[in-house]
Amino acid sequence: MERSNTLSTICRKIGSDFLDLLFPRLCLCCKEMGADKWFCVACWDLLALPDPAHRCRHCFALSERLLCSSCSRSPVLCFPRAVIFPHSLPAKILQKKMGEAKEALSAMALIFWHRLAYDLPDAVWLVPDERGIHPVAKLAREFANLLHLRCFSGIKKTYSGFLQPDLALVEKKIPTDQTLLLFDVASSLDWLKKASAVVSDAFPKKVFILSLFEG
Repeated sequence: MERSNTLSTICRKIGSDFLDLLFPRLCLCCKEMGADKWFCVACWDLLALPDPAHRCRHCFALSERLLCSSCSRSPVLCFPRAVIFPHSLPAKILQKKMGEAKEALSAMALIFWHRLAYDLPDAVWLVPDERGIHPVAKLAREFANLLHLRCFSGIKKTYSGFLQPDLALVEKKIPTDQTLLLFDVASSLDWLKKASAVVSDAFPKKVFILSLFEG
């Protein structure tokens, strides 16, 4: 049985290599031939992790100063936010591949977090997906495991008048001396405002928001 499985694996590998030779892979973004995993080299370069040194430390907009002009006057969010993949066509395509790439995305999130040089959080809270289409829980737990941290669903999605989605606090007992990381996949700015408002009411200490994609 073991030998049969080995032969089957080899045959599949040979068949895959042969098909790649006859029909070279196309980049999912620019359709150029020679893509390695979904994208060509040029499109993968568009997904390079951004340099925090050239970003606002609060909203993560492009800025040569510590805070952009907007955040220096009145920050949009009450907590600092960083975005791993800003708007680009390859980023939009990668969003659709999240289910297949959760380990890779979590590893990239970990590398990016170390680049930010923020304090290590005490716990990770996932931000519920606004439209219910992204695997937020799987990605958040994968990322938290890499940091050897606990991952909680501290806030939940509810519905208000006319079935409008809203957020409510679930976790009530929060030590005030802890640092909290809100893990977000691709929420809109308005949704993150709601999440921040809910958390700030019960957690006035240090909080960061980490978004995989810019919503």
